[in-house]
Amino acid sequence: MNMEEFKFDVLKQLEGLVRGDRVIFIIDSLGNMSSKKEMEDAIDGKSVQDMSRAKQMKSIFRMITPYLNRLDIPMVAVNHIYMCGTEDMEVISDNGAISLKNVTPGMLVETTKGLQPVTNVFKYEDAYVSDIEMEDGTILSFTQGHRFMVNGEWVFVEDLAEGMELDIMSI
Repeated sequence: MNMEEFKFDVLKQLEGLVRGDRVIFIIDSLGNMSSKKEMEDAIDGKSVQDMSRAKQMKSIFRMITPYLNRLDIPMVAVNHIYMCGTEDMEVISDNGAISLKNVTPGMLVETTKGLQPVTNVFKYEDAYVSDIEMEDGTILSFTQGHRFMVNGEWVFVEDLAEGMELDIMSI
């Protein structure tokens, strides 16, 4: 149900393993997991920013990594939930700016790690979209799965606050 329950469940499962067990640890869509506080706030009808989320995610990895190392268990963690920009948003490709609606698998697009090939393209009809007004008045729209680099930390669009300085390469 939330990061804390996930952490406790995973630790119990890892405690039951021994070196040599044939296990691969896969976490898909970690970025879509909420914190306990975020869930409680929603249940209480509060619409506040959850600053505990990033700390809980770090805590999960601090706790499980020693187990994985000791037990020789490989881990694949997908942090993203595959929804980012709206179709009219532009990205930089190896051929210049291109609208997301025209991106196809195999194309090279600019990422924080340089030009990388697109492996999949997903379209969501009912994604929740947040508008962000930049200092110059430009409005950018992103789905809630999009993250931005702020002061060296990845921050989800729904956790942004006025005055935060975004690393432009993370947009």
